This record gives sequence, C-alpha cells and structure tokens, in this order.
Amino acid sequence: MEKLYRIKTTGQMTAFTPFGEVKTEVCVHWFYDQREAPALPYGKAIPAWNDMHASDEPSERNPEYAQRLRAYVDQLFTREEVDTIKDYFLQAKTLETVIEEVDVPVMDYEVPFRAIPPAPEGGDGYGFIELCGIEGYPLPFKVSGFFDVVYDNPYDRYQMSVVKGMIERAGLASRHESDAHAQYKEIGEKLKRLQIVLLDLERALIGLNKEFYSEE
Repeated sequence: MEKLYRIKTTGQMTAFTPFGEVKTEVCVHWFYDQREAPALPYGKAIPAWNDMHASDEPSERNPEYAQRLRAYVDQLFTREEVDTIKDYFLQAKTLETVIEEVDVPVMDYEVPFRAIPPAPEGGDGYGFIELCGIEGYPLPFKVSGFFDVVYDNPYDRYQMSVVKGMIERAGLASRHESDAHAQYKEIGEKLKRLQIVLLDLERALIGLNKEFYSEE
C-alpha cells in the first residue's frame, strides 16, 4: 500500500519576559510548500477524485472543495522526500521529530496550512516558518512550518480567521467587544510571550543549520 507522510517537531523553547523565564512547548508541523507536480496521481490519493474530474484540473462542479483536497494532499511528503529531509531535523538534539504515516487513499482531511491566512488575520498565537529563508538551506524543495500555541487543530484556527474577518467587515469590532475579541484579550499576555518564543525557535533553526554543516 502506498503511503504519504506528515512530519512534526516538538521542542521546549525558553522566553525571557518581564514576568520572568517562561518555558513553552512548541509543536511545528512541517509541510511541502508550493508543490508543482502531484506527489501521487490525485485519482489514487483522493477517493472519488475521478468522479469529480476528467483530469487533474480543479473540479468544475465544486472547485473550492476540490482545490482544498488537492492542497492538503500536496502538502504531505512521499517516502523519498522524508528520507531527504529527516536527517536535517534529527540533527537538532533538543527537538523531538515525529514522522506519521498517512494511508492512501487519504480518508481524513485537515484544512491545508496555506488556507490559513498569515497572522494577525486569523487572530494571534500562530505563524509560519519559512525554512528556506535560512542561509545555506540545503533541501531541493521548499519546506515550511506551521505552529499554533492556542489551537491544536488547523480547522479551529481557520474558523477563527473566518469569524474575525466577518466581524471586522461588519464593523462590529469598533462598536463593542465581541466574544471572539474578548477571547483575544484573555490570552493576550500569553500571545505577547509567543513573539519571543518564535524568535527563539528561528534562532534554534539557524543554529541547527550551522550545526548540520559543521558536522559535515
């Protein structure tokens, strides 16, 4: 049976804030970013794809749904791609790397990470890591990371971005505090600390990159 794969890393980051030293567990979900060709034929990877399509082009019947399915499959890795990048992450002694198998055809879908708008459009407490922006990036394709210290499921973050956008478009945020806005304030201090944690994470990745090349 053919498989696709997900990769995530978890590590404890230390942030120094006016409130003292804060240790935070940060889980980063890594994904293949901007894939140009399918990892597997969509007819094989996505159930009923051939019923929705005459080819690998977006469905005319439900283009948004079909595009979402395709984007989710495209962000997963093949076995060969995992073999290419796993050693890069395993060099980090302080990060736990987990590689998860995804059976094909893919039956359980999540919101693709790139469907989530950049912060702060979807609230606070999350962000993207452009790994290829690090000097000396050695991989032959673009790998990016997504982290969220508030929500465990990307769908929850996606919903928050939709609700927040609706509130702002309706002008409600300027009239009174909505439940969603109150929730932002509730976690405000934690989110301020997140900015420092993210900087720590980026520095750790840069250090990882230097360590990776020094050992070669």
